[in-house]
Amino acid sequence: MHPFASLGPLPEIDPSIAVRLATESDIPEMAGLQERVQAGFDVSMPHSDETWRWLVERPGRQQLVATRRHEIIGCARATAFAEDEPVLVAEIAADEPAAVAALLLEASESRSDGGTGASVQLRPGIPGLASMLAAPQRADWYYVRIPDVAGLFAALRPELEHRLAVSEFATSDQLVELSFWGSQLAFPIANGRVGPITAGGPRQVIVSQGGSGLPPDAVPHLLFGCGAAGLEDRFPDCYLGDQTALMHALFPPQRADLLTFYLAS
Repeated sequence: MHPFASLGPLPEIDPSIAVRLATESDIPEMAGLQERVQAGFDVSMPHSDETWRWLVERPGRQQLVATRRHEIIGCARATAFAEDEPVLVAEIAADEPAAVAALLLEASESRSDGGTGASVQLRPGIPGLASMLAAPQRADWYYVRIPDVAGLFAALRPELEHRLAVSEFATSDQLVELSFWGSQLAFPIANGRVGPITAGGPRQVIVSQGGSGLPPDAVPHLLFGCGAAGLEDRFPDCYLGDQTALMHALFPPQRADLLTFYLAS
């Protein structure tokens, strides 16, 4: 996920830009800005309409919009959890660096106790944002649990077929086998197509038989994070085996951007 960083020096603020609190009528424009940012990611989760209304109305946090001649050109969300901590600023979406600078200035000076400073989410694709921040701190992490792994793989078959078709394995004919220690699944690939997903019980010797073995906690990383390429470094009990190259082709790293109802750095 995206790291947070301390706010650095800001450029001179464009006087034609005003920053104010968002209202419910601003939600379509804010959602549109977020949609344009998230189009650059492999995996994204937008706010629902209900969440947008909740964020705009909820006290204790600020949903900000930057406007020029009444046109919304940027938005961000800010909150302060404690008086002795900097304001957290995240979900910045803007069309130009000037709007980003105006939003950051307003957020950093918004403390009711007169405090200043901000910890800002370093979100890729936001014009000028990286140059306004100091060294990043740690990134956000999310726990992911998948109750039906086989069902999720089945839903991802069209995407797996797309990846297969553009890989060196487009003409391969074989069975892809994965063990998650307590369960297993398999699917055939042939002529650039991915066949039905089948699931089964425990299978402990899959790697020596040509498959891959990975712990259940590695599945979200495989599908939504580092992909197959980073699993063996992250999980000492992960073994991709003879189908390592195929796993890399089917499960490349994914860039994710999630809009959640909470902020934490």
